Amino acid sequence: MERLGRWARRNRGLATAAGLAAASLVALAALSVGFGVYQGKEADALRHEQGKTEAALRKSELLSVRLTLDQGLTLCEEGNPAAGMLWLARSLEMVPDGADDFDRTIRASLGAWSRRLPPAPHGLPARG
Repeated sequence: MERLGRWARRNRGLATAAGLAAASLVALAALSVGFGVYQGKEADALRHEQGKTEAALRKSELLSVRLTLDQGLTLCEEGNPAAGMLWLARSLEMVPDGADDFDRTIRASLGAWSRRLPPAPHGLPARG
């Protein structure tokens, strides 16, 4: 340690530059670590917000399916099964992946109401 001190007294400019360079490296390392921690926290916050957004979107999709299904059933029950079945078919197209309960309900409703439709007029293909 004594030799370093003597060298630093003889070479003040070089010793000062070396000290500043070392201090700069330490500061840069500390800033890099701090920035990395900050970025990690920001990424976690974004993932959390993305999860909330995806959940809200799914809820919105399911609500749209529900409303379309309800409109179809209402039309069918009010005596307009042809228009109601179009709404039911649209609701079936809207069902998101994994919403099997909606899929089954809509398909069952379509089957039930299709049996109540009047027969096809003469000259048109029969329902199949």
